[in-house]
Amino acid sequence: MPKLNYIATGDVIAALGHNWQDATCETAKTCSVCKKTEGAALGHKWTAATCDKAKTCSVCKKTEGSALGHKWSAATCETAKTCSVCKKTEGSAAGHKWTAATCETAKTCSVCKATEGKANGHIWTEATCTEAKICTTCNTVGGNALGHDWKEATCLAPKTCATCGKTEGSASAHNFKNGKCTVCESKDPKAEQYSNGLAAFTNT
Repeated sequence: MPKLNYIATGDVIAALGHNWQDATCETAKTCSVCKKTEGAALGHKWTAATCDKAKTCSVCKKTEGSALGHKWSAATCETAKTCSVCKKTEGSAAGHKWTAATCETAKTCSVCKATEGKANGHIWTEATCTEAKICTTCNTVGGNALGHDWKEATCLAPKTCATCGKTEGSASAHNFKNGKCTVCESKDPKAEQYSNGLAAFTNT
């Protein structure tokens, strides 16, 4: 039953009753007329501060403190400047600084050492008897010289390399037998002189 108020005329008037406003994060349920309160404030429902936003109440949006701020890691050749906490990026990747491919190494970034493609490979000259094979691009020497393939001297030619034709020393002496060389069949000049002398003696 509502509370009754008596006025001087003797009439009885019912109480108005409270005009309640709901409780908020910071104030209890409150009568807008008389300011009486009931219960307690609801309290804030805080969401943690982030890199970009301060600690914030999800109900009333009140903030407290300040944003944490980003923890930036520097841009790399392939990734932009990046926050290690929230992964936000800023700007663009630095880009590679390429050095050209060589005979033995692929195209390479001088900053991060990333590679692209393949090495060019050597362009070799043929090895000779006296020189190893050599790359015409970078002058790298590969392996060893072949060495001479010597054929022993004969009565017709000195010691000779079968590969390059180089000679060494001089031809060996003839091996005469029965008036002829057993190797090249050249006539023995001494035998020929003897034969000619004998014939001249016989004819006299």
